[in-house]
Amino acid sequence: MSLVIRRARESELDEIARVVSAAYEQYRSILRDHDAPHVRDAIDRYLRDVADVRGRAAEEGVEVFVARLHERVVGTGTLYTPGGARTYAERLGTTTSWPDDWAGLRVLAVDPSLRGRGIGRALIEARVQRASALGATAVALHTSRELIAAHRLVNQLGFERVPEFDHHPIPEIHAEAYVRRT
Repeated sequence: MSLVIRRARESELDEIARVVSAAYEQYRSILRDHDAPHVRDAIDRYLRDVADVRGRAAEEGVEVFVARLHERVVGTGTLYTPGGARTYAERLGTTTSWPDDWAGLRVLAVDPSLRGRGIGRALIEARVQRASALGATAVALHTSRELIAAHRLVNQLGFERVPEFDHHPIPEIHAEAYVRRT
């Protein structure tokens, strides 16, 4: 496999957004398993936000990574660099942010047809290495138990729960916080 992971170029952002949308579409039915309209609306807002690659790429202290396989975009992940904790928190709509010396990982997405090949793992490790090179003492992220594969991967890669940083965009949705020291 000739997988290449690097920072994304502006010319790749639309293709990356398509991969994110395809990757997260399967979660629409899992996460929308609620009858309440406010829950469905919150899920729709979340899915629009994760697909807004251009918006994230334009933010201060944000680096979008791309995974390419045979000249095709097959995955992505966003890194909020140390000091970008407030940007991360604002993007999520929470008042609780990581410490300034931590980096944040967000929006891990892999082409659904290529899952299980280590692309997600490689994207996480590339962003952890970059965060460490930038001086981050830790990297942190949020995930949900409903996102089973992501939850399992985070645990396999040595991330530890930090519940004091959990995020509840609405009472029915619980995004668990995890941290890994660099």
